[in-house]
Amino acid sequence: MNYFSSEDMDCVCYIEEKTNNVVIKFFGMPNRESADLFTIYVMNRLGFDYFPLNENMQSKEIHWYMAKQLKVIPLSLKEANEFVTKYHRHNKKCVGHKFSIGAEYQGKLVGVVIVGRPVARRLDERFTLEINRNCVLNDAPKGTCSFLYAKAIKVWQSMGGKKIITYTLTTESGSSLKAVNFNKETKVQTFKKNTGWTTRKNRIWQRVQAIPRIRWSKEL
Repeated sequence: MNYFSSEDMDCVCYIEEKTNNVVIKFFGMPNRESADLFTIYVMNRLGFDYFPLNENMQSKEIHWYMAKQLKVIPLSLKEANEFVTKYHRHNKKCVGHKFSIGAEYQGKLVGVVIVGRPVARRLDERFTLEINRNCVLNDAPKGTCSFLYAKAIKVWQSMGGKKIITYTLTTESGSSLKAVNFNKETKVQTFKKNTGWTTRKNRIWQRVQAIPRIRWSKEL
């Protein structure tokens, strides 16, 4: 991808006379990937739910329709943990949370996000929370992960939060995080069982903690 700044672009905005639709056009995108990422950024900044889709136009139309049918619902920690225990690929349930959110599609729960205090003690301060779990079904509408990230961000921001962090495995692309403007911070230290902070009371060691991971963050 070629990076570019606002100085590289031109923009026009007008109102259609017959429909009163507002049309905004940006010119100067160096390539399709830049245009896709810029669109995602603008739509999220405006507060709209926008989901990047694959290259097939028919599939785009189908997934766009499906994604627009997603509904956000509040969840208890017990409800969210039950979903995580059943469907998460490599993580177990959480001990606690600040809040949990579900994504519902046609009356069915298709994804959950659990948000709590940062696991790393040095990052645990008043205005920072961590997305501890983001878990979606394989057949959930494309963009469900980004949908849940975006909703979690909005909730924490409305509570006065200043920063939100999360982690991915080094083998994961982080595309859902990029879609909502998270930044890659650093590769984090791994821990074997019964070492480091995993020896503290109420800390549950999980196998994933012995696998290299990346920390991501977003300033609010």
